[in-house]
Amino acid sequence: MPASILILKFPYSSLLGGGELHTVGLVENLKKKGFNFYLVSSCSVLLSLFKKENWPSEKIWLGKEPVTPFSVLLFFIFSPYFIFRLFFILLWYKIKYRTKILYCLSLTEKLLAFLAFFLGYRIFWIEHQYPEAWLALNPFLFLYRLNSRFAKIIAVSYAVQNRLIELGIKPRHIKVIYNGIDLDQLKAQNAKLKTTTKNLKLVIGAACRLSKEKAVDDLIRAFAKIIKKYQNVELWIAGTGPERKNLENLVMNLGLNNKVKFFGWQEDIYNFLNKLDIFALTPYRRESFGLAVAQAQARGLAAVVTNIGGLGEVVENEKTGFVVKAKDINAIVAAITKLIKNSILREKMGKAGQERVKKLFSQEKMIEEFEKEFKPTNLNVKAQITNQTQSSKSKY
Repeated sequence: MPASILILKFPYSSLLGGGELHTVGLVENLKKKGFNFYLVSSCSVLLSLFKKENWPSEKIWLGKEPVTPFSVLLFFIFSPYFIFRLFFILLWYKIKYRTKILYCLSLTEKLLAFLAFFLGYRIFWIEHQYPEAWLALNPFLFLYRLNSRFAKIIAVSYAVQNRLIELGIKPRHIKVIYNGIDLDQLKAQNAKLKTTTKNLKLVIGAACRLSKEKAVDDLIRAFAKIIKKYQNVELWIAGTGPERKNLENLVMNLGLNNKVKFFGWQEDIYNFLNKLDIFALTPYRRESFGLAVAQAQARGLAAVVTNIGGLGEVVENEKTGFVVKAKDINAIVAAITKLIKNSILREKMGKAGQERVKKLFSQEKMIEEFEKEFKPTNLNVKAQITNQTQSSKSKY
């Protein structure tokens, strides 16, 4: 019988992003398989998404996620209160709703996961974000390492897994489950998009949060070089974020006003992708997976990405697109130019990308992997840890 799962999320700030959408998709699909979910969180975005679906949720404050010097200090000062409060939350849900699995989304509850272990929970947590200074230089990293011994960590790419191993997490406690694309939704979109008129110009597109680490400015500078030779090309940028004004100013300063268009947040991402000929994403850090790139490949677009985080796992270099060095504008120009010049290559890479998504990044595959992990027969945490301790000859 499927288990009841308690989800915790006490973030530093509440934003709608891939992590929140991933959680909603996971809950929606696993509920169909009989799992029950309960959310306890201070994340207003995730709470509103649960409320919209009439799923059980409760708003509780447990401080800010300790990922900045100030929030680390607050966590240290109030940790006795956090421990006391979380212990009784876990106990209450275990008694009232018979929750057996704890699923952690933010660092706060991951640092306190030992409480759930002593109450008999099976513990899972997910890492959507590539572990950088917020974890690597965090004074509570030792607690993260300690609690990882009682948990299974879901990493969204091998790049994230390898980084966790570098930070001292044992490989046997990590499971890679790629983010999944809803291919059924894509099929439904395809039926609608058949009547869409293709733009007469060749369009390079990007879809991402407009923040510094995404390096959209590098893509714009690369486009400024491309447009000197190929006049019938445009750059379309979808997304919102703190860098939008700076990017608009850069476009103006480079004299590209008529060639670069900003489209803001796209609720229907496939409608946007359908109007593109080439997809590009050129971050220089913090790219754990690259869901937008996988979605672009699902739509049959060849992609140009930088070699950051999991992007090189999503795009197979020279087969489904090109993976180039981050911050190398000339390399970005060269890769995109190859695709502009060769429509046959674009089509070939696009089709190869679609097959890669079906094989590795389908939502169905993702849900199957999570279901396998969450099944009650899959593991007994205490027994596992005992066996792991006794296995002194482990290759790790």
